[in-house]
Amino acid sequence: MDLINALLPVRCEYCGAQGPAVCAACSAALPWDEHASPDPAPEFDAVFCAFRLAAPVQQQIHALKYRAQFRHAQRLGRLVAQRLARRAAPLPTLLIPVPLH
Repeated sequence: MDLINALLPVRCEYCGAQGPAVCAACSAALPWDEHASPDPAPEFDAVFCAFRLAAPVQQQIHALKYRAQFRHAQRLGRLVAQRLARRAAPLPTLLIPVPLH
């Protein structure tokens, strides 16, 4: 594994810096939705939205949906999972993607 990392080091998928797949600076710069609804609709126990629809997330969602660039699904999925794991609330039992119109 060390030989692979030496020959093909992991780079940030946003800025290209050597290190994790998404570096701390790029992760912090993403359009995270920090204002999730504290009072969800009565049909739901809680509501969680990972991102605001803004660059670069909006472009990645469009590339995934309209050009079948599935690498964005894996990246965005990892980021959402990491964010959910850090919340104080219990993990959801159901995730509902909201389609683009």
